[in-house]
Parts: sequence; C-alpha cells; structure tokens
Amino acid sequence: MWVRLLELPIEFYDVAVLREIGNAIGPVLRIDSYTASESRGSYARLCVQVDLDKPLITSVHVGKLVQRVTYEGVSTICFSCGRLGHKRDSCPYYIKPAVREEIVLNENISTEQKETNQLDSNYGP
Repeated sequence: MWVRLLELPIEFYDVAVLREIGNAIGPVLRIDSYTASESRGSYARLCVQVDLDKPLITSVHVGKLVQRVTYEGVSTICFSCGRLGHKRDSCPYYIKPAVREEIVLNENISTEQKETNQLDSNYGP
C-alpha cells in the first residue's frame, strides 16, 4: 500500500533514511522515484506491506518529530477478504453462513407444540 509522509523535513529525503522510516510502518517494497531522486513534492511516498489483521499505523517517531502517516486508497480495502478494490459490503469472496434448517423449523412450531416437546424431552428421543 502506498503511504505518504506529509511535511517530512528535506534532510530525511535519503533512500536509506526513508527505508528505515518506512520499515517502522511495514516492510518497504518501493520508494517513489520522485521521492528517491529528492525532487521533492509536498510529501514523501513509500510503498509498504501492511498487515490488515492489525490496526494501521497513524504516526511514526523520527527523532523528536512525530510524523503523520497517510494511506492512499484506504477507502477501497475490504476488511473481510483483505483485498483492495472493493468494500466489505460488496465483497465477492465473502461466503455468508448458511441458515440451519432446524432453527427455521423451531420458529414455525406453535407454543403448544413447544410445551409438548419440552415434556417429551424428559423421556429422551
């Protein structure tokens, strides 16, 4: 997932330093070419591997600086299957649990039948 480090001071725009900062978020997969060549925009951009089973890291301590971490494309993460591109409510990989027949049958039994079934349960099946 691509992350942005907004307002990162220019002295941290070194590949080794950026990799170390990124590793605090997750394993660094790529560093944006504009960031790596120090042709600075308004933020540093890194691609890191994120574990979706854990909460996303929102900030990283860089010396005395607390650096905010902004994630790109978070709105398209499915927290059901962990894939990008869709949300949980429209997940094509999520299988809804089947409703058991016996639960449906018990709902259709009248109260008199339930009382009779409770009495009969004392004697076994």
